[in-house]
Amino acid sequence: MKKRVTSVMFFLFASVSFFGYDLPELINTFYANPEMEWRFFTSGILRADVYDAKSHDIVRTNLDYLIEMKSRVPFLHIESLEYPLYCGETVLALPVHGHNILFLLYVDKYGNVKSDSFKGRAVYDFSIEEDTLSVSSEYRDDSDSFPSGNLLSTDDFKPWVEGVPGDGIGEEIVVQDKDAASPRYTGFIISNGFVSYEKPHLFLYNNRVKKILISDLDGSRVFEVDLPDSPVPQFIQFKEKYTGIKLRILEVYKGEKWDDTCINFILPEKSTFGW
Repeated sequence: MKKRVTSVMFFLFASVSFFGYDLPELINTFYANPEMEWRFFTSGILRADVYDAKSHDIVRTNLDYLIEMKSRVPFLHIESLEYPLYCGETVLALPVHGHNILFLLYVDKYGNVKSDSFKGRAVYDFSIEEDTLSVSSEYRDDSDSFPSGNLLSTDDFKPWVEGVPGDGIGEEIVVQDKDAASPRYTGFIISNGFVSYEKPHLFLYNNRVKKILISDLDGSRVFEVDLPDSPVPQFIQFKEKYTGIKLRILEVYKGEKWDDTCINFILPEKSTFGW
């Protein structure tokens, strides 16, 4: 971000009703929860079956969908949704903007949800009000700022960006629970890079994290993780509970234009959720 980016890209697609349409070959079925089922078909039709608590009936709706790759960032468009979804080979994720809620499914190659996927849950409300977060640096200049608080937000165009000269190797992020008296953290979800639907080129223009060092607050229980060069959320699960999460950047994927390393968001998981 040595230079402010001003170009904007817009993508429009028409809404078409498919009620009564003879649906073609089924690609994938995603069970969001016992009350919601999404079926994706080859023609770009999504059939959504949702349980209506008032009528006690299943309400079926057919919608357009489109999978689009922009600057190595995959997006799944659904006509009734205001924001695009992240879509990967084995994951479908919908950040609910303005809230720390992530609709997340891990699936096998046949499109079936894995039984051990996030302990069988598909909708995650991350209660981060009790978490405190600190970083070793953050990017600020006269026109832009990308502070540490962005890490705990799934909103579009709000990454954390390190603020030291060079590529940010050695920079650290620390998450801890200010009220916890015992270890609670069981893992976290991380989305890599600078993600913007309207400016997708910012993902490749900036650095992304390639390898991170993970430890507890006291530096114990250390291990390294290689992250794919993709913003699709990745779940890092701990073998035992941590009192906090300390991350250190070890390697980066180099940006095409700038040397700033970006992380889209980090959402910690704690055992108190009961999952």
